[in-house]
Amino acid sequence: MELRLTRSFLCILPFLLLFALPSVAHASLRAPRRVSSSPHILKPGEEDAFLQSQKNLESSSTAVSSDEDEIHRHHHRKHYENDHTHHRILRKEHHDHRASNERTEPSKEVATPSASVKSDDSPSSNERPHVGIYKATISPPETSSPSPSQSSEPVLSVSPSSSSSSSSTSSSSSSPQDVPPLPTPKFPLPFCAECSGCAVDWTKASIKANSVDEVCAGTAPCPGCDNVILRRINGTYALKDKNRQKYKVKREVGASAATVLRADYVNTDWTDSFDASGELLSLPFVKFPCIPGLPRHNRKCARQHIEDEKGKDLLSIRNVESVQKLSDFCGLENVASRAWSANVKSTAPAGIPLDPWSVHPESVAVDQLGAFTSPAAGIGLNSICQIANSDSDVAHIIESVPSEQIVRAALYEFIFCSGDRHTQNVFIDDDARLKLIDNDNLLGWQVYDEHKNRLCAISSLFLPGNLESWRVRESAECAGKLGSLDYRCHVNANAQIKLPRRTKQCLEHFKSTSVDELVEQFGIVRSTFARTLKQRSIDLLELGLPKALENAMKAEHEIAKEKSDIFHPELNWDEMTREQRQRMAAVRDSFWRRIEPPNCAGVPMGGRWDNAVEDLRA
Repeated sequence: MELRLTRSFLCILPFLLLFALPSVAHASLRAPRRVSSSPHILKPGEEDAFLQSQKNLESSSTAVSSDEDEIHRHHHRKHYENDHTHHRILRKEHHDHRASNERTEPSKEVATPSASVKSDDSPSSNERPHVGIYKATISPPETSSPSPSQSSEPVLSVSPSSSSSSSSTSSSSSSPQDVPPLPTPKFPLPFCAECSGCAVDWTKASIKANSVDEVCAGTAPCPGCDNVILRRINGTYALKDKNRQKYKVKREVGASAATVLRADYVNTDWTDSFDASGELLSLPFVKFPCIPGLPRHNRKCARQHIEDEKGKDLLSIRNVESVQKLSDFCGLENVASRAWSANVKSTAPAGIPLDPWSVHPESVAVDQLGAFTSPAAGIGLNSICQIANSDSDVAHIIESVPSEQIVRAALYEFIFCSGDRHTQNVFIDDDARLKLIDNDNLLGWQVYDEHKNRLCAISSLFLPGNLESWRVRESAECAGKLGSLDYRCHVNANAQIKLPRRTKQCLEHFKSTSVDELVEQFGIVRSTFARTLKQRSIDLLELGLPKALENAMKAEHEIAKEKSDIFHPELNWDEMTREQRQRMAAVRDSFWRRIEPPNCAGVPMGGRWDNAVEDLRA
């Protein structure tokens, strides 16, 4: 009997000791705080004072239960000061993300220091610098259930943006003083970037675009340049990881008449020896809708085409500018490459591909407006797919893209009506970070036809029920993992999204502003684009993304019903024959496709949000 009592006492002893410990001792068992997406820029020299004010705020708001607790908290804070001072500021470094290793040796890469946040919970989080500069605080104890994987180290966090955009965990324990108010936008908005000749510091522009101290949009007008060297884009490229550099993939030539070159305003040597990966990344791309004397895909381009202010060539560049202003205003610029325009006076080199089979043998003089874009790290998703089928390590990159990036990309695609987001227009790097490129087919530009009532047709692999998502849904390419890029795999079962605070503010502005004012404020090239943008904003705010997406595709659905022999709107995927599916994947008369359940390809439903800047699950 006595032995039995002794055993019982030993069984309950650990639980008694657990509850006897001070409350602070349990902090390491609680869920880590997330970092907010609302940045707070600290001026040089303000970091120490800011950190001290945060400690004072914490000590004044926390009840001291005992002297022992106070001593423990003091040592906890000292540990943070000594070991984590370098985590106070986060900074986005575009130039650190080397885009590719184009005909280079690994030893030639230029190592550039970058500031990033290291999380004790994830070994890879230090490879993912967040956007902008953020206010850092020590998270107070949470009340969630223990997790065995959580570190005992203090976790850096930033106060949530608002109750509508922060995670439920963050919003339940943060005080209103921690939420910096968003400034009221004053039009005309200041520019996010200045331009010198043709050159723009896109890193500085992104930091400014993500500031909570002001609202900015776009780039100041560029005076143009006549000293830039236009260089061909290398025919092959690769990921930067040493073990993956063996896979050299061929760049796509592109099916349009547009010509994309590298704009070199750094190196004055006209030879082709300038190809170090780190240096190439610091150079933007420049896209010309057409170049007189360069008949790409048999298009004959004349001076009047590139000088007509109402012609489609110039308007396509102006459309890119307006999308940049809109994405800056909505806090979504970090998922896409930055864009600006400038007049370029230079020479296009000989050897530019005219089509997949031939190149132009001579150089061609260039003196016209071009659309510049910042380089994207990594390689095209279509190129990754070429490797993934035979290399599981590369295939794993696709399913490792952070859930937050995919959901933000989906918002970008819907709000700005992306009509051509296929696998060539999505870049992913070794660390599974994505970037959207070639953003000149947005706001309805891809299909615009007033007579056919095609004003906005969304076609993006991040959203369900359209041409591009249909193509990748059951695709065997990329080891069958492309379905994991459907945003629904990364949110809750209702497929709703919790809007980021800055995004919600911009949607409210679009909702309450007249079409003519939107055209003037953001340089939108057609009033129809502003009108449909306004309607999508209203629907997203009032109905949520699933219903808003259905409304945006109504016109495309009507076209599909008229051509039911092709689109079979009454049939599900598994009810179609192979021939019917193949035909559906190719026809572009309508971008509508039937919405099917998500095929998440190994990603757990609800996604992975542990290291997210902001949890966007509704």
